[in-house]
Amino acid sequence: NWVMQTAFNVPLNEFVENRKNALKDGYSLAWSADVGEKGFSFKNGIALVPLHDSLIQKLGNDNKGFNDGGANRTGNVFDTPCAEPEITEAMRQEAFDQQKTTDDHGMHITGMYTEKSTGKSFFEVKNSWGVNNPCSGYLFVSEPYVRYKSISIMLHKNGLSKVTRKSLRL
Repeated sequence: NWVMQTAFNVPLNEFVENRKNALKDGYSLAWSADVGEKGFSFKNGIALVPLHDSLIQKLGNDNKGFNDGGANRTGNVFDTPCAEPEITEAMRQEAFDQQKTTDDHGMHITGMYTEKSTGKSFFEVKNSWGVNNPCSGYLFVSEPYVRYKSISIMLHKNGLSKVTRKSLRL
């Protein structure tokens, strides 16, 4: 928030629901998030929070700024839907307080999809690291990843739910 404009802190469920509301109403969002997790793989076109980090192998090192998409990550979690934990406000806050969630990168959330076989929700995200991935520069980010590793969003105020607009007096 380098221009010192107003920012709001809302409960986690409201934070996620307002993203969905904005997308439903035709608004995209700027998204600031932690991209250094094993489950964030631009090269595979997906980001998720597997129940166990051991399900993913990281080959090599992430470079500073991840401008090459980071280290290669392998594991069947990128090919087959995997179980993810339910992310709570306490888990998210603990990761933030322990600096396990840091502000690494900004991206553009452009859509939302539901995986047919599992019913899991994924956000469609445009990244600035080029188009050299299976999704032509996009990736699909699971709702648990968004809940756990988001730092902030920026969206048009008309994309907020009526309840949030009222509580924020907008």
